[in-house]
Amino acid sequence: WHRDLIEREGHRYDPRILLRIRRGEAMTAENYISLLRARRNLIAAVAPQTAPYDAVLAPTCPLIPPAITAVENEREYNRINLLLLRNTAVWNFLDRCSISLPCHRPGDAPVGLMLTGEHGGDGRLFAVAQAVEAALAPR
Repeated sequence: WHRDLIEREGHRYDPRILLRIRRGEAMTAENYISLLRARRNLIAAVAPQTAPYDAVLAPTCPLIPPAITAVENEREYNRINLLLLRNTAVWNFLDRCSISLPCHRPGDAPVGLMLTGEHGGDGRLFAVAQAVEAALAPR
């Protein structure tokens, strides 16, 4: 999908994101198929572990958003960016649906509570999220 778009509009991509996407160019078809197989096996192994629960709860991100000046250095940007994506990336890789609910107090730094449901369980997850949101609402 990205190949044709990059050829036409690559200059419009964020250079850091473009670099990540282009890493895939070096992957062979054999390695890609092997990775898909391993992913499918991991998804199948995790599904019964989480099926008994309404949702898996975790912080959406492991840290609060940093100041822009804190990520001006390329190495620090990459470190922080990978941390910010860490918790959500796990569930994306496992083909799960997630929702993030704000759970910070007014005036505090934004913090999200991520609820993750089963594959294809979006409707159920929305209902669970609505109940959790009501339970967390200030009284």
